[in-house]
Amino acid sequence: MLGLDHYCGSLSKLDSYIKGGYKYTKEGKEVTVQPMHTKILNGEFCNASWVDLLFSSNVHILGLSLDFSELDLWWVLNKRARLPCKNKIYYYTNENDDEKNELLKSFGVKVVYENIVNNDFQTYYKNVLKKVKNSN
Repeated sequence: MLGLDHYCGSLSKLDSYIKGGYKYTKEGKEVTVQPMHTKILNGEFCNASWVDLLFSSNVHILGLSLDFSELDLWWVLNKRARLPCKNKIYYYTNENDDEKNELLKSFGVKVVYENIVNNDFQTYYKNVLKKVKNSN
C-alpha cells in the first residue's frame, strides 16, 4: 500500500467482503459473497479472497513484523476476534514486544516466541518450521 488512501480503500473492500456485500465477476456472472458469519456457521467458504483463510483454516504468520501501520491486517484480526472462528492463527516472533503480543492474544492469535541465537536465522527458521509442523 502506498498511503492512507490505499489503506482506507482496502479497509472498505474488506468490510464489504466480511459483511457480505462484496461483488465480483466469475465466468461472466456477478457473484456476491456471503457474510462471513454465515460462512462460519455453514462451514462453507468460497475462498474468493485471502480473507477467507483467516477465518477458515489454521494460519501461521512468520517473517512479518505486523507493524501497527499494517492497518488492513490488524482490522481483519479485530473483526475475526468478534466471530466464533474455530481455526487458529499463530504468530511467530523473536521480539519481546509485550504491547503487540498482548494485543494479538486479545484477538485470539497464539503468539509463539522463538529466540534467535548469534544472528543464526537459518536455525531460527528451521526451529519455527518444526513448531509449525508439530502444531497440526
